[in-house]
Amino acid sequence: MGVSCESSPTADGARTERGSRLSLVLPAYDEERAIGQVLREARSTLDAQAIDYEIIVVDDESSDATGRIAEECGATVLRNVQRGGYGYSLMRGIRHARFPTIAILDADGSYPVAALPALLEAYREGFAMAVAERQGGDYANSARMKLLRGLFRLLAEFIVGKRVPDVNSGMRVFDRSAVLPLLPHMSYGFSFTTSITLLFMMRALPVTYVPIEFQKRAGRSKVRYLRDSLRALQIVASITARLNPIKLFLLAALLNLLGMIPVLWLMSFWGRVTVPVILVLETSVILVALGLLVEALIPKPPFPHDHPEDDEQ
Repeated sequence: MGVSCESSPTADGARTERGSRLSLVLPAYDEERAIGQVLREARSTLDAQAIDYEIIVVDDESSDATGRIAEECGATVLRNVQRGGYGYSLMRGIRHARFPTIAILDADGSYPVAALPALLEAYREGFAMAVAERQGGDYANSARMKLLRGLFRLLAEFIVGKRVPDVNSGMRVFDRSAVLPLLPHMSYGFSFTTSITLLFMMRALPVTYVPIEFQKRAGRSKVRYLRDSLRALQIVASITARLNPIKLFLLAALLNLLGMIPVLWLMSFWGRVTVPVILVLETSVILVALGLLVEALIPKPPFPHDHPEDDEQ
């Protein structure tokens, strides 16, 4: 038997510990096929946690019954008057949220709602953000996607200087007070999750990962891999230039060297490589020097609060 959409948050047993007051935010665009089941599962799962919670659905100008179904399931529905994008919808929901702990979840049924308690438990250990690390056959996809994800993960790990198991997972729990000052630097599109990962890690905010079984989504994906990959690279470059510019200039210097190798190899047949070699090396040195200069000039952000749970209301 399905769970009724009329169930309400359990307030009597609400705890005062960290994560005991939660705002679940779901961005949604034409997700009528899945959103009802996702919301029913969310209510059932959160009711069992005996916490105060609210569910916010941000309807990004859907052309179907997404918003109506969400309202029938008791969610607070915010409707964008025009398409704002995945990231914009999440930002709007986060700003509207009443509670100090935020969970985000896609409305397409691809993330197991039953994993929310595990993320909450990890968050309660003192992390600023707990992220669902996608695994399973439905996530592996094609060999091409595996390669692209691997390269993108290596780039992110080079930028932040630590392991990043899943750069852009759409299911996570985090501290609202930690993310609000970072929203102006985040992407309005699908790169929102990439930007929040990088910003938290580059500001030394503690992040942990919880493995989950990724599921096949209902309906057609709205992701456009080439376009959204280019936008993701843009946001990575923008954030890196702002918070860790030396890494960006080091990467540019390395690409300069690698890009000139085949050119120098061809020119070696003419026996005139001395000047080009000098130019390549000088360009790389200049790029590194510019990176050091920018690093020295950019004001450093204040050190993050060691215990964000102390700010929980």
